[in-house]
Amino acid sequence: MDEEYNKKGYEACLKAPFPGLSPSARPRGPTPSGPRNLAETLFPELPPEKARQEVYTLVYHLRKALPGIVEREGEYYRLRLPEDRFLDFERFEALMRKADLEEGLAAFKTLRQALELYKGPLFGDDPYGEWAEAERAYLQERALSGLLRLGELAEALGYQEVAKEAYARALKLEPFLEEAQRRLSFLKG
Repeated sequence: MDEEYNKKGYEACLKAPFPGLSPSARPRGPTPSGPRNLAETLFPELPPEKARQEVYTLVYHLRKALPGIVEREGEYYRLRLPEDRFLDFERFEALMRKADLEEGLAAFKTLRQALELYKGPLFGDDPYGEWAEAERAYLQERALSGLLRLGELAEALGYQEVAKEAYARALKLEPFLEEAQRRLSFLKG
């Protein structure tokens, strides 16, 4: 069903807990969210009716800021993204999936392309970024596995400096990653 939405007008569901801008609103499995669900997630400390009013206010401002993008469909809110949009995390994921199916030099090139897009934690500068934690962790895990694979492929292809860079970058993301520490130590001699 989610892939069908993306094929027909590049729609993506608004997914709790943050309406409209959720990086999780893509074909990997989002579910639409209505006001009650969003209210419970965004404003758990408020009484239910007050929380729902806050959601309506948020959605009003989003719809005003993003005309034609944030829509209401029945009881649910939906994000209709333009066909010509570019979201780096979507491109990153598409390239990582492509690299998963490739071997050798083709995988090496695709991984380099994908990992150029990964600049660090998703919405890492958002002080209230708990809403993106699951997606942030998922993307970081994909980046780490991609960096390790890139390092292995670079070693096999004789690109020692690229391998060192990949392992060093993995260690910046996860300082205690034993595999990256071991491979980097080996390459440094």
